[in-house]
Amino acid sequence: MSLDSFVISLKTQYKRHQHIENIFKNLNIQFSFFDAINTSQVDCFMQEHALKITAPLLSEGEVACYLSHFCLWKKVVDNNLSYIAIFEDDIYLANDSYELLTDLNWLPDGFDVIKLETMHERTFVNIGSKLIGNRRLLKMGSSHMGAAGYLLSYKGALKLIHETEAEGIKGPVDHLIFDWLISDKNVYLVDPAICIQDKVCNETKPTFDSVLEPGRSQTLKPTNEVKVKPKGISKIKREIRRVNNQVVLYSSMFARGYREKLIKYEE
Repeated sequence: MSLDSFVISLKTQYKRHQHIENIFKNLNIQFSFFDAINTSQVDCFMQEHALKITAPLLSEGEVACYLSHFCLWKKVVDNNLSYIAIFEDDIYLANDSYELLTDLNWLPDGFDVIKLETMHERTFVNIGSKLIGNRRLLKMGSSHMGAAGYLLSYKGALKLIHETEAEGIKGPVDHLIFDWLISDKNVYLVDPAICIQDKVCNETKPTFDSVLEPGRSQTLKPTNEVKVKPKGISKIKREIRRVNNQVVLYSSMFARGYREKLIKYEE
């Protein structure tokens, strides 16, 4: 079975288009550009699809990014696709990406999402199974942000769409995919990662300017009220709850055979 790969990109981002074309051509991987939702289209799109914003302080750019991913989730369901690969337009791919994106026998049964990217963060993972070279497929037990490269199944797309329609846009898109969805225990990652964003790979001197920055100065209002930040004794109690929750999380992960690991990118 073939795998459709889509790269989310604004039509006007010519430098990024050239970058992606070179990356995928060099690896002999077929892909299609998916025209990203821009900030001027957000209001109309939200009304058309009866969506709401429930998170405080989301920028127009972050909402537009979320909606772009949402469109591809809908594409999976509307076209009854078993799974697709979704990328953003500032990524690099490892040299052995072709094998993993064309020979799909390694895909686990019943998966929702497989993360291909890393933000060089630590996360809880199980021992997993061997893929190619020194790469392994690991099941995720805790969050690891970033949504610039992942495989999405039909089942996973249904869950993400339903949650968005029912609960609204309650945070950046990667928080939904690689935090909330992990509770279903069907989210995996490839380690070492085969995908990384330019801003992570070239942290001190990125090649591309962020397309979200122009929208960060204008945030969109949520439908619910923004909670006032706690102070004094309330702040102390909140911090105690946070630490307790952290202890519970670590204990639970270790009991289930998960260990904390730094996920690196390897070409």
